[in-house]
Amino acid sequence: MRKLLVMLSVLFALIFLSACGSKGNDIYIYCSKREIETDFPKMVEEFKAQYLAKTGDELNIKLFVGNDDSDTILKTDMGNANVSEQPTIYYIDMTKLPDYVASGQILELKNDKVKELSPDFYNDLVLPIGVGENLTTDGSNSYGIPINYEGYGYYMSTDTLKELFGLSGAALDGVVEDIKMSSYEEFTAFCLEAEKWIADPASAADVTLSGNSYSFAGSKGSWTSNLNGIFSMTGGNEGWTWGFHLYNKSLNLEYPTAFATSVAKDLTWRGAESYFNILKFQFDHMADPTPEEKEITKGSYGSELATEAYSYNASLALFAQGKALMIKQGNWAYTGIAESAAPGFLKTLFFIPVKYDLNTPAVKAMSDADWMALEQVKGGSKAEKMDNFNKSITIFVPNYFVINAKANEKKQKLAMEFLHWMHTSQTGLEYITDTFAFVPYYQIPSDVNITIDNAISKSIVEYAGKGLSLSNDMNAAPGGVNNDMQEWITETYLAPSNAADAGFKDFADFKTNIADKFTAEWAKRAEQRDSVK
Repeated sequence: MRKLLVMLSVLFALIFLSACGSKGNDIYIYCSKREIETDFPKMVEEFKAQYLAKTGDELNIKLFVGNDDSDTILKTDMGNANVSEQPTIYYIDMTKLPDYVASGQILELKNDKVKELSPDFYNDLVLPIGVGENLTTDGSNSYGIPINYEGYGYYMSTDTLKELFGLSGAALDGVVEDIKMSSYEEFTAFCLEAEKWIADPASAADVTLSGNSYSFAGSKGSWTSNLNGIFSMTGGNEGWTWGFHLYNKSLNLEYPTAFATSVAKDLTWRGAESYFNILKFQFDHMADPTPEEKEITKGSYGSELATEAYSYNASLALFAQGKALMIKQGNWAYTGIAESAAPGFLKTLFFIPVKYDLNTPAVKAMSDADWMALEQVKGGSKAEKMDNFNKSITIFVPNYFVINAKANEKKQKLAMEFLHWMHTSQTGLEYITDTFAFVPYYQIPSDVNITIDNAISKSIVEYAGKGLSLSNDMNAAPGGVNNDMQEWITETYLAPSNAADAGFKDFADFKTNIADKFTAEWAKRAEQRDSVK
């Protein structure tokens, strides 16, 4: 069995970076973030070299990066009876926290022992972690160091808006800002008129965005001539893009914080109809990957959505090639879009918040107190919070580095020194912001000269700086409900081979088929989650 595990480790990038260091100067770092599996080892080598120059000691670092079966390998390594063979630093998301707390293998960071071992780590990294970014079981303890921020919304290009409205300079800047800050009603009306403009520029009426009126250009430009629809969508096989992220905003209407979501035992799901409306709207107005072969029948999609034409990579290419006006994705899609984008396109990108219908009966019934309880939404009144809800993008910490509580103090101290170096040194930050193309979760030290060139990362920083961000509550939902959401929608609405039976009908049908079952599943899974705490 052990031989088999070793073979798997080799096959799936278990990398050993070793030197002839003194006994005990060794740690095992486990990082399952595939996007950085090539560059993370290079960063570790930089740390080793700088540590040697600073202390005169060499480090032995065993490193695992990336794998399709990474969860299995982590469980195997953490289950090793020889604690010295277990990872000193490992990488988890919020859903895995209860298991490792129960096993006693995760170090609580807000304690005197950590402060004594590494004051810089404690003061510079542990204490500044905000409520919304903290890996916690009770709201006050802290178990992990966020590796980065991620964010998502609708990608759009200023070049597209420039040709849509025939604007440039300050006027173009104005429409970019207005579409970001627009209401749900303004946004959907804009999409409908843009769809008319794609078919015939003369047929589109003026639109209002953030209270300002805009007229469409009388003809298409070189870029917008490629457009054939509004949204680039993935099919049922990639339903996380709309099954997870799109419904997350309905949870933002339900719970004060992501932590509150993690301990909730039930779900009234007052945002269900709002989610349904934007979900249906996106599928009803999606771009066609193969317009020369066929046309999508709006509202009736069928099993064609399971084909390669609607894969994740295909959806990125559709947007990058200018065939879709926008795509709802996160900053992780930036490099994938770059593979199909024309020179200069990436610099024109920015995020538009996902817009939710706030005039559904359940949302309209929310009281002042209901809105004021939503701590993650900016505003000092119900009116301000309602206004800012659709001006905010989702910004969150996807995963955390945690330290093994069973490792000896020397290993723990080395782990803290590595994490502190990674997040505060010039070299570590350059890897995070430039090489990894990540958005740091903390304020960059004033003595470190770092600039962020990635346009989408800049967009995230802009929203965060204005306080216009919502948390990723879906990561705090009881385990499995996100998959249930995707499966129910795919099976009920998208997968039927008979086109007449496919597509979205109305909310009553959605509620009967999905929403009621989903709330019951939430309660059941929440009880299961509580049972392992």
